[in-house]
Amino acid sequence: MKKYLYAVAVSAALVFASCATSENLKENNKNSMETTMSEITIDTVSNVMSKWENNNNPVLPNFYCADPTAVVYEGRLYVIGTNDHQMYKNLKKDEEVNYGYINTLAVMSTDDMANWTFHGEIPVSRIAKWAGNSWAPSIASRVEEDGLTHFYLYFANGGNGIGVLTATSPLGPWKDPVGKALISRGVKGLGKCDWLFDPGVCIDDKGDGYLAFGGGPGHDNCKIVKLGKDMVSLDMETGIVALPATPNHFEANELNYVNGTYVLSYCSAWDIQPAAEMCYMTSKTPLVADSWKNGGSFFKNTGAFGMGYGNNHSHIEKFGDKYYMIYQAHDLHNLFGVKGDCRNINIDVLEMNEADGTIAVCKGTKSGAPQIKKASPFVKTSFATLATGSGFEYNYVTGDPYVTVSAATRDTIGGWTMVKQMDLSKTAEKITVRGKGKGLLYVMVDSNRLADIKPVCEIRFDSDSMTEVTEKLSAIEAGDHNLYFVFSNGLELDWWVME
Repeated sequence: MKKYLYAVAVSAALVFASCATSENLKENNKNSMETTMSEITIDTVSNVMSKWENNNNPVLPNFYCADPTAVVYEGRLYVIGTNDHQMYKNLKKDEEVNYGYINTLAVMSTDDMANWTFHGEIPVSRIAKWAGNSWAPSIASRVEEDGLTHFYLYFANGGNGIGVLTATSPLGPWKDPVGKALISRGVKGLGKCDWLFDPGVCIDDKGDGYLAFGGGPGHDNCKIVKLGKDMVSLDMETGIVALPATPNHFEANELNYVNGTYVLSYCSAWDIQPAAEMCYMTSKTPLVADSWKNGGSFFKNTGAFGMGYGNNHSHIEKFGDKYYMIYQAHDLHNLFGVKGDCRNINIDVLEMNEADGTIAVCKGTKSGAPQIKKASPFVKTSFATLATGSGFEYNYVTGDPYVTVSAATRDTIGGWTMVKQMDLSKTAEKITVRGKGKGLLYVMVDSNRLADIKPVCEIRFDSDSMTEVTEKLSAIEAGDHNLYFVFSNGLELDWWVME
């Protein structure tokens, strides 16, 4: 089964921390497979961390992603963003940034705001063969006449066009319904638009869709258009409307519809204060240019919060009874010593006045949005679902809709992941794990420090194919616990469940 290995920033940091090269890791893996099971040990764990256990930002502790958008479906919040990790993997020596490498989108989701499942990528350029890039997505959903929820995912093909993909699940499979750009340079009524990118979509209570887009210095670069009834065409009767009064508009458009008010958020320009901050406008009649009212800045550049200065892009989404500010930060690549701005996604709580669409000033934090419910150990859970960890990497299994996890450490040094606030008020007697390879897995409660805490379970794998292994658990005190998985090099882990 062919797979694309997502070597994460953590593994790069570990190379420097342990003086191991990628060739060393390959040789260690080879040697590990030649040893007997009794010789496989974990003497220590990786502590190269971007996210301590008490923090919820960044969302993924080891994956570069930017320009977030989001949608809620079946009790989960799905976040989709520009796949900066694809750029990171393709950067040449001394090359700092090249967004031209990005032609996929990254997908992650949560139901508790602390533990996130990484779902892998959407291969945009393989689906929309006309597109060379996929930047700054925006997604909306609507129940259609067939009774299914349909998802409409808009993306920028570089700075010169906007495409759309459709699916009946936020995880796909995705289709290209148009076969070309939805909005191109040749579209009637476009007018001035320096950067034809950064789509932002919303659907109002009538079921009508609207799309904001455009960017660049000066006036008239911010546009809005009503979408056709099918959401994959433009309503040319109303045409494309320029918003000349948008104060300091530069890029990063997103649209929300809040109780009768259309809310347009965007990033301000660098050369006019406030510099590269998230600002917003509101309107009751989105296609009337002078109806938009300036709401001002509501989120400073992330550098003001100690998260690195850079371009700003955010999305506002209501999940449960709260609104959230989903935004990109610029500190993960600095932490791991990566040259170039590979961005990361954070989330904090935001205050939205639903009566008029006004937004309170929001701050970026390392603590992030609080966990809203406990995780259950009694449902099958992907190893790609975690709050934090170190020394691990994601494996995106092509042809199958799942992601596995494996260690990115040297022999005897364990990679680990942690699931936050697991509800173990009910006694768990055994655990089943699906994985493959030759290696050792420890299940631990409330600590990953091998010298301090005895594992509640030890599992040894010795299989070239995915195998389910069930082992008994030692007694765990009833209550809420952080659950740690510590695993040796040579293992690939799929899912786990307790009984």
